[in-house]
Amino acid sequence: MDVFTLQRDHLYFGCSGSKYKRALEEKVQNIYTIYNGVDINKVTSASTNTDLREHNKRYVLIMVARYTYQKDQDTLIRAMALLPKEDYELWLVGDGERRSILENLCKELNVDDRVRFFGN
Repeated sequence: MDVFTLQRDHLYFGCSGSKYKRALEEKVQNIYTIYNGVDINKVTSASTNTDLREHNKRYVLIMVARYTYQKDQDTLIRAMALLPKEDYELWLVGDGERRSILENLCKELNVDDRVRFFGN
């Protein structure tokens, strides 16, 4: 935790109770926790249409997040262009307003055969 940053900010937001406790230890005030978990009560069904065994020869990197600017899937996609094609695959799970932008970036960087999109 960057104490300097915390001391100059008016509000501090964390995504877990441990961040909250650490900020308290640093005597930071105006601390709020916003949990980023999934409400499993809202999930009505789940199915698997992908056999994970087919990917056992590659490292599969997985990110579960909304497709928004703040989540920065762009960086992962750009990293895929630097990694050996035969060794890595990226699975992006979620949905959001930037999905088509991210799909186009994959095509532009010629990694669309290694980046898979899951979600609505």
